Amino acid sequence: MRNRLTERYDVDAIRFTREAPHNALSRDLLGAVDSIRSGGSVFHILRDTPEDSGDELLVLIDGEIIVHFELPRLSFKRTRVVGGPPVDIQIESLEEFRKRIGQGRFRLLLDRAVDDAHLHRA
Repeated sequence: MRNRLTERYDVDAIRFTREAPHNALSRDLLGAVDSIRSGGSVFHILRDTPEDSGDELLVLIDGEIIVHFELPRLSFKRTRVVGGPPVDIQIESLEEFRKRIGQGRFRLLLDRAVDDAHLHRA
């Protein structure tokens, strides 16, 4: 049971930095996030929901700002190939987002990601 809880709240798996993006998706996300809000050095992907037209993403930037957006996919690909700039963009402060989500499992992940961001900020 402990192993499952550890994996569920493992912030290393959802963190990437400007200097060390994990994969092509991380590199695409850097471009997308920079087009919304430039700067930032530590990013945590809090939610990634694949849909037919694109991926809905919720990203924590430097433990301070939450950015929610959809990243369109190329229409003929079912793989993660970015097809355009981010759309349906919403930006919230960390405090506003915490109030909105309340307590629960997702809040635990958020709080761990915030702590991790403060440790890894440049």
